[in-house]
Amino acid sequence: MSKELIRQLDGSGRIVIPKEIREELELNDQQLRIKEEKRRISVIKTNLEETEEKHVKTLDDEGRLLLPSDLRDYIGWQKGVEIKFSTDKDRVILQEANEQCIICGRSDAYLYPVKQRLLCEECLVMGNEEATEAWKTNLNPIFENYFDHCHDSIENEENRKHILQARMDGRRLKTVLEFIGVEDDNELLEQIKKSYQLLGDVGKYDVFLTDLEKMNENKEESDEDIPEVYEELTSFAQNKRNESQEKLNKKLPKTVNNDLKKQWETFLNEGLPEYVRGIDTNEKLKEEEDKFHKKLEEYKKAKEEDDSLENGLPVIKGVYVQAKHLRSLYTFLNKMKDGEYEDKVNEYEDIQKEFGKIISLRDRLDRIDKARKKAKLSKSKVKEIKKDIKGDLEKELNEVSG
Repeated sequence: MSKELIRQLDGSGRIVIPKEIREELELNDQQLRIKEEKRRISVIKTNLEETEEKHVKTLDDEGRLLLPSDLRDYIGWQKGVEIKFSTDKDRVILQEANEQCIICGRSDAYLYPVKQRLLCEECLVMGNEEATEAWKTNLNPIFENYFDHCHDSIENEENRKHILQARMDGRRLKTVLEFIGVEDDNELLEQIKKSYQLLGDVGKYDVFLTDLEKMNENKEESDEDIPEVYEELTSFAQNKRNESQEKLNKKLPKTVNNDLKKQWETFLNEGLPEYVRGIDTNEKLKEEEDKFHKKLEEYKKAKEEDDSLENGLPVIKGVYVQAKHLRSLYTFLNKMKDGEYEDKVNEYEDIQKEFGKIISLRDRLDRIDKARKKAKLSKSKVKEIKKDIKGDLEKELNEVSG
């Protein structure tokens, strides 16, 4: 056919097959099988027994063909849409007349639907390659920093900065990999989780030691027994920190090594493209935001029912953890998207700080209780220290905006 044949779909889902095509393929008074193929519809003569009845139609007296509603809905054809006709041997091919690649304008190839836009295969591949490169460019420096800081945390045992930085980088990697859909049992992700846990075992005692140092500096001069208590708690925390460091020195090289580097390279070149192809970043972020707001509502409800520390604290940690998670995600994506999520980074940073004060005080109480029991200190010796922390905790809990 030399000229382009176009007809409109009516309100009942019917379309007139052009007379030229009806006569060429002898379609009148024939059973016609209707099938969707890559966002196009093919029509071919058939016998009723060979296929499903709902997708077998005949032309009416005016040459109109009723297209099955499930196929129309799947492709998105509604009343008034213009349909272009062509033939392929004994088949009639129907496709939307104005469909073309959003990038190159091509209409003679199969078009892939991507976020309500259409792309030809060539442009889709090019777009996927560019998207993958953006993820790779922003992920790889985090891994390299993580790898270096992990080794520095072994070689420079007394430098708490390396432990902290290695944990931060590990958390960022873990957060982004989970966000793009890497499975929990993925070997690379499992190795990152293991190292994160090992670093955390040392890091929590670094935090405890820092807390004790600050508390000791700010103690009241009238508290005669306090120096002794701080000395004993510090000694206990330092010993536990040393034990955890020895464990880290032994096990971390088995996890963070050249094999992990090879796994990472393989992931970047083979795994990452599959995970980020066609990913709807904003939709996935919405899912994470919904989780946060659910946690926040749980906290508000608990606080309304009972404003005591016992009921407020269990749920507030969920708010803090999800806010921290979202801040990490938005920080990564903000860099990749040239500042697009700057407001979100600031929003969740503020929330994390606000709720983090409460979590920090709660963790401090827990660590002192555990240290007292394991170091066999009397309750009376740590009572005053805990009293001050509880007072600060109650104050922060009452002031948090929620």
